[in-house]
Amino acid sequence: MIFSFELTQNLILLKDNHTLSGNPPRFQIGEANLINDNDWQNEMPFKQRILIYIALLTLMVKYIYGI
Repeated sequence: MIFSFELTQNLILLKDNHTLSGNPPRFQIGEANLINDNDWQNEMPFKQRILIYIALLTLMVKYIYGI
């Protein structure tokens, strides 16, 4: 089993994970609060946003990601 969790609104309950390798925090179990953090998008300078869109445009078209 790769992912084992229950999701309700802003809370996730992490359960036992049975994989053999990976990031050590994946062994943590219990409740974790989820916070919607979009401030970085609103605070990003316009020039930087344009450069990112230009750099990623081909991938956005390939995977039909909304522009």
